[in-house]
Amino acid sequence: LGLNITMQLVRMMGGTIGVNSKYGEGTTFTVQMKQTVIDRTPIGNFVENLTRMQEQKEEYTPSLIAPAANILIVDDNEMNLEVIEGLLEDTRINVTTAQSGEECLEILRERSFDVVLLDQMMPGMSGIRTLEEMRKEHIADTVPVIALTADAIVGARETYIREGFTDYLTKPVMYRDLENILLKYLKPDLVLSVDEADKLKQTEEASDEEKSVILVIVDSSEKLKSLKEKASDAFKWVYVRDDESAGKFLAKHKADYVLRDTIQAGEK
Repeated sequence: LGLNITMQLVRMMGGTIGVNSKYGEGTTFTVQMKQTVIDRTPIGNFVENLTRMQEQKEEYTPSLIAPAANILIVDDNEMNLEVIEGLLEDTRINVTTAQSGEECLEILRERSFDVVLLDQMMPGMSGIRTLEEMRKEHIADTVPVIALTADAIVGARETYIREGFTDYLTKPVMYRDLENILLKYLKPDLVLSVDEADKLKQTEEASDEEKSVILVIVDSSEKLKSLKEKASDAFKWVYVRDDESAGKFLAKHKADYVLRDTIQAGEK
């Protein structure tokens, strides 16, 4: 459907769209249309971002371990929150999420954080408006606030800094970029050294071997978030979204208990 709409839009602008595809290798779509060039100054770093994404297809071992750090991630898109939470899972960082500027302000009035990742484009209260309210109420004056944005044009960082942000991070968020920004703005005493991280991992692995494993099958992000908040540290929890993923896990690992949401998406 998306390609069909794209094709119609391209044709409406007097252009053409072609495709070159090889099974098992990939597909390239090429759009051509005549346009008047107003300014030849590069407007983005798409090639650079694409190159970084391809490089990071290989497994990347996190070097950031900060179990004492607390960060707040604000984004109206639930999937974006899940992605960043997943990227940070191995860092041991304590993550709190909010899906609006209003919710962000409510949380900051009650708790303090070491870093705030704030989406710029949100309905209702934008990231800039939220930041203005934060500064106005003096609820995060000393906290680094990083803008999350799909805006990758040249000079974007300077623009966001002028608006009051400490720095910015482009979407889609890549782990290396996220790690670098956190290493830059987290206080050094919150980040474990390599030796400290190794000792923590050994301690946790020894502890996990003694815990009962509970496999949880739930496809609702809201329910998953609620379960994680209530999960006891006395057990080792493994979360999957469907029965197929559960089967793959059980084929290689042992689970002492299985909890399944009785109502999955698409079921009655």
